Amino acid sequence: MILRGKNKGKSNTFAIVSLLLLVSLALYFLVLEPLVFNKTVYKDYGSAGAYIREQMAQSKSPIKFTCNTTEYNMIVGTKYVVEHILIETVVHTGVPAEGDHLCFRIGEVISNSSKKELKDGSDDITFSFNVNYRTSAKQEEELAAKAAEILSSLNIDGASDYDKVLAIYNYICRNVTYDYEHLEDGSYKMKDTAYGTAYAAAINNTAVCAGIADLFYYLANSAGLDARIDTNSNHAWNFVKVDGKYYYIDATWDLGKSEDEYEFFLKGWADFEYHMGNIDFGPDEYANYLNHSDLGYDFSDYAYGYDPYPLLKTP
Repeated sequence: MILRGKNKGKSNTFAIVSLLLLVSLALYFLVLEPLVFNKTVYKDYGSAGAYIREQMAQSKSPIKFTCNTTEYNMIVGTKYVVEHILIETVVHTGVPAEGDHLCFRIGEVISNSSKKELKDGSDDITFSFNVNYRTSAKQEEELAAKAAEILSSLNIDGASDYDKVLAIYNYICRNVTYDYEHLEDGSYKMKDTAYGTAYAAAINNTAVCAGIADLFYYLANSAGLDARIDTNSNHAWNFVKVDGKYYYIDATWDLGKSEDEYEFFLKGWADFEYHMGNIDFGPDEYANYLNHSDLGYDFSDYAYGYDPYPLLKTP
């Protein structure tokens, strides 16, 4: 009886352990495994970029996915594919937390991949993107809440495009200062308070041009405007659509000024050309995607409200 009792105890223990193992495996395959790896095979860069954009919004890393392509190159490997996927990832969507803002959030993307050749001549390339973010998911939540608070204080619901732009520009010029303290500190942007994004400008009220331009982008798109960021090797500014045309603005150069002192508010191409001519164009340190992002947009030649030919008007 004692021996049978011992064997029975061992059998029960084995049954319990087996059951726990089965439950653990079921949980992994039903819940955890889909989170670890997305089994969808993306057939184009746009759909792959949309998936990555969704993951980046949650500050996920690594991001694992598979893309089917015929553009793998034996010499440069997956470089071309990765570049085009990332271009689609940060495409301007009008959502404030995406597009140009996301471009500024991404500090670095390290890509690892494995390739499987298919009979049709294409390749299934499985990627793992390790992403270094300049801001955390928590900081992005803080930014979203602060942006909503700012816009609510401006009371611009139902206002014209012009009045929305002016209110947001006024807020930035009156409340944000240029961050000279960390200007030469290359490591600061990797810390919790990233000076190169809207977070620093909105929460800390100080940033360099990148953070200032990003804050305008975030607030303007949150308010229903169509705004973008343009960059070069050492500066960032914005352009925004007002009454069917696009205009340049550069809040960095108008910080601390009163409204009647603004020099870079809603400028047309002819007005802004001299300003850009004094900025050193070169390789874009943020992303090639943003360099000359204004190409293809319908810009006004002159500043908003300016009439270059007043004498040609008929009475």
